[in-house]
This record gives sequence, C-alpha cells and structure tokens, in this order.
Amino acid sequence: MRLRVLLRALWAKFMRARGISYPFDEAHPSGLRFQPSDLSAARSAVAPLRLARAKHGALDVDLWQQRAREKLTELLSVETGDVGWTASWTRVDDGVAMHRVYLHRQDGLDIPITIAEDAARQAVGPPLIVMMGTFSAVHLALGEARLPYDIIRLDNGADIGRQAARAGYTAICVELASLGERRERSYAGGSNTGTAAEAALLFGRCLLGDRVSDLSAVVDWWSVFCEQETRAHTHPWVLGHSAGGTVALFGAAVDERIQGCVASGCVGFMRDTLLTRRNDSGQNTVPGILNWMELDDVAALIAPRPLLAVSGHADHIWPFDGCKAVVDSASLAWQQLGAESRVAASAAAGEHRFHPDATWSALANLRETLSDADTL
Repeated sequence: MRLRVLLRALWAKFMRARGISYPFDEAHPSGLRFQPSDLSAARSAVAPLRLARAKHGALDVDLWQQRAREKLTELLSVETGDVGWTASWTRVDDGVAMHRVYLHRQDGLDIPITIAEDAARQAVGPPLIVMMGTFSAVHLALGEARLPYDIIRLDNGADIGRQAARAGYTAICVELASLGERRERSYAGGSNTGTAAEAALLFGRCLLGDRVSDLSAVVDWWSVFCEQETRAHTHPWVLGHSAGGTVALFGAAVDERIQGCVASGCVGFMRDTLLTRRNDSGQNTVPGILNWMELDDVAALIAPRPLLAVSGHADHIWPFDGCKAVVDSASLAWQQLGAESRVAASAAAGEHRFHPDATWSALANLRETLSDADTL
C-alpha cells in the first residue's frame, strides 16, 4: 500500500513537471487561481494607497508629510522612552579606533553599538549610523571575519564601518535585531528573522518597526553622548545596506532628527518586490502599509533632507531599475521644496551587495550640495 502511494505521488509529480494535470479526470478548468500570491496580486491591483503623494499633489507638501509621517509612525508602532548606556571596551585595529557601548532601552532591551573612527583623519562630515543586511553582522562592518564565508563578504566590500572611518566619518555601527550578536539563541535550533517578525505581530507590531524604534533610541543616545564628549556633529545620518537600508529609509522617514540617508540595496516598489517573490523573513513587512502608501511615499518623507539610493544593475532582489523608479517618483517632493539636488540614485554594475565605488563618491557629491549648517 505504501509503495503504491509513493509510486502514485512520484508519477503525479512527474506529470505536473511536464505541465499535465494528474489524475486526468480531476483537471481544473482553465483560469482558476488558487495560490495566496493570486490573492495578493488581486489586492495589489486595487491597493487603496490613501495617503500616496500622487493622490494629494494639490496638498501642501509639508502638510502631506505631517499626515503621512504620523500614519507611518502608527503603522510601524515606533516606541520611545528613556535610554541609558554603559561604555565597554576600546581597541585600535590597523589605525581605526573602536569603542563598544551597550545601549539600554527602558523596555529592557539592550543594543550593542560599536563606534569606529580613524583618529589620523580629520572628520569630513556628520556621523553615519551604519546598519548591515541579512546574514551580516557588525563584526563584518568592522572588517572582521568570524565565519568562512565572511572572507568572501569582506572581499565584496562588507566592511562598511571601516570604510566609513577611512573616509573620515564617525561610524556608529548598530547590530540589528535578530542578526549577529542579537540573533535568537533561546529556541532549540535557533531561529531566523521570521520568528521575531511573527512574535511582533502577536503584539500588533512588526520587526521593522522594532528596528526603527532601536534606531530612534540610538539617535537619542548620540545627542546626549555628543554633549558629554563635546563633539561637533550632533545630528547623524544613516547608512544601511539591504535589511539595514530598509531600516535606514523608514527610520529617516519618521525621525526628522536624522539629517540624511544612504539606502543601499533595498529600494523598489513593494508591489514589484515583496509581493512578487518568496519572502520568509518578514523583516521588511509593515502590516497595512499598502492601504496608505508605497515606497516612493516613504522616501518622499525624507525631503528636503538628502537621500542617496544605491543598487546594482544585476541585483536580483532590488535591481537598479526599480530603485531609480522609486527615486524618480519621490523626487517631486524635493523639487516642490526647492531641494532637487539633494536626492540621487547611484547605479553599480554588480549584484546584491554593498558597492563602495557607487556609494562613497556619490555621497561626497551629494554632501557638496549642502551648506555647513546642513551638515551639523
């Protein structure tokens, strides 16, 4: 009996692979749609996007931003509260000074942060809060290989924090929730970001919102830290790649204290990306967002502050064509605010990874459009 069932299943699989329904007498009528993605496609076609800028073009851009920012903050369920911290180790590696700080949020959450600076270089601008992508961690941002595949990642430019320090920036490297030192260890076999995303949903929240809350806490801490350390640049920028880039983009959209944003390998319309491919992580999903806005609207909330979006032409997740389409659509907000030179899309020839050549020079060009007051 078991052998018969097994053979029947194998034969059915073989027939389906050839495009033939099996059993033959149970062939479905053409045109029926059974998959969850079919329902998503139908919903996507009629997504309300109630606060999309395209629907409110006659509304004053500042007023639109106020309404859209309030709604996005609500959808993300951004949490605020008192922040404390504990300074830890300090070391110098190949001329880059690194300082570890543990941030303590009031809700009991601790966030490891590593500040990286090249003391031999004069600071060229504001600090950059650096956030890495999936399967990455702060040790990679600092140029350290801990796993065999890290060597390949570093060869491909994953040491973003060290690059920033070498370029004269203060890099504030933040470990994202569910990644690196903050990966889940309590469950048997560990877990991925999907576990954290599903847990957040039980409280009416989302993993992206939790990460944005962490980012706002880092901004809180930095402002007080600067006062204590008598540092000049109290207003940070954010620079993130992939999942970290999504946090940077959404964080800059809702937190106006962030003075500029570099979003790498993460920009594309949600209906063309998240709804058209397998997505097990849940880390970029904001419940209900397509009822209100698309990613170009999120990006437009950053205006008139600077935004640089970077992607590779061969990026299989966030290709440059989709990145440029979002930036082109969002750029109208910068134009209406008289700051059209402050938004740019930078293309790279390669795949889904951080592209130093397409990022640092483009960032320098973008910063040249700013006055001294804009960079503090």
